[in-house]
Amino acid sequence: MHIKFTYHAARRMKQRKIDIYDIFKCIYLPQKIEHEGRKIKFYRSLAGNKYVVICVCIIENDECRIITIYKAGRPYRYINPNQS
Repeated sequence: MHIKFTYHAARRMKQRKIDIYDIFKCIYLPQKIEHEGRKIKFYRSLAGNKYVVICVCIIENDECRIITIYKAGRPYRYINPNQS
């Protein structure tokens, strides 16, 4: 699957200091996935459960287009702590 970043997502990644490795880990090894119409949200807790990275994407024809990326503290709000 090819991954493409929208201009907005690339700006947010730099602005929020989210490493590209963390984004790939979020997409390829998610702990939680939510579908909202055409949009898919991938969740992955990182840094010893200190924060969660959330990637909002649209997947079409073997292409994952990342719309926006953000990270949030308190991953237990987004991911069940019993999942790994």
